[in-house]
Amino acid sequence: MPKVSVIIPVYGVEPFIERCARSLFEQTLEDMEFIFVDDCSPDRSVEILNKVVSEYPNRNVSVWNNQSIVVCRLFANWRFLKQQVSI
Repeated sequence: MPKVSVIIPVYGVEPFIERCARSLFEQTLEDMEFIFVDDCSPDRSVEILNKVVSEYPNRNVSVWNNQSIVVCRLFANWRFLKQQVSI
């Protein structure tokens, strides 16, 4: 399980998503995961994101389609609590 999970909502962020993703993927900490949550964005945000993700094959990236950010937060909290109980 990664030490750091970063959850990024993706909805109508076409002008910003490439810069955002590259900034995250260029971080020096290796033990990170990135969860991009696409809430049915009407623009090309996901297409641009997938292009950038393909340039960083060593990064732990998930793109969740047609999900709300709430679902993603609940999943992250569940994983954290599960880890705490198993210690």
